[in-house]
Amino acid sequence: IRHRSVVNGTTTDFVLDASMFVRELRSGTAYATYLMGPRGPEYRRDDVAGTVRWYLYDGLGSVLGEVDPNGTVTASRKYDVYGAIRSGDSGTSAHKFVGALGHPSEDNTGLIYMQARYMDPVTGRFVSEDTAVDTANLFAYVGNSPCSMVDRDGHKLEMTQVSEWLFMLGTMVAGLAMMVLLESMLANAAEASIGFGIAVKLAKMAAVMFAIALSGITMASWESQLIETINVAANVTIFRYINLQLESAKEGALMPAAYNAVTVTLTYSLVLSGAIIASSLD
Repeated sequence: IRHRSVVNGTTTDFVLDASMFVRELRSGTAYATYLMGPRGPEYRRDDVAGTVRWYLYDGLGSVLGEVDPNGTVTASRKYDVYGAIRSGDSGTSAHKFVGALGHPSEDNTGLIYMQARYMDPVTGRFVSEDTAVDTANLFAYVGNSPCSMVDRDGHKLEMTQVSEWLFMLGTMVAGLAMMVLLESMLANAAEASIGFGIAVKLAKMAAVMFAIALSGITMASWESQLIETINVAANVTIFRYINLQLESAKEGALMPAAYNAVTVTLTYSLVLSGAIIASSLD
């Protein structure tokens, strides 16, 4: 994490709160102060002119605009998927693309400082290799998934908060669909028909949530998580279904129960895999 920068002979020192810079000093005098909140930087105060500009964020954490204390929008901008500014004003602050993470965009170099490395928004790649991991592409930014992933420190990609909530909600709905489906298999014909219908609707809802949450994420970056999810789902489903069958089935029902459990598990796994794969296609 840098504490000082020198641009065209001008030295700027940064006062840090963890990884976030909360004040800029020039010649030992306060030049700008930043208010930190739950989302990250909330405003920038120009300590020379005395002006304050509050930030307007999008779901990814990029600063779309700046607002003065009177509520007047003083600057606004639009980005492409990797953070290059397509239109709008530069504003007063260096916080732009994923600015909520404290990453400043540098006008003099055109790069975005992400602590461990710099990212070039024109190419959508880091300018140096990732020294923390061993991957196929050491320069890729967030596994080529800039619409739903962010990089907090230049080493590790993570979901945006919105995507994480949707993925967790989708997992809960998918689990509920499985429970309804399993219970329906032990019910009478009329109840089973209703239960199957509900399970299908819940499964569709879960697939949509997964697709939205993982939109743009490549399979390479989610391969291990996908395998682990399927493995856990298979084990839980098989044992749950066998136990239910053993409680009520007659002697000799173990093999049919196990067969049906495997069938249900594979179906669930294919639905989950299909949702993730489909969402990863560009």
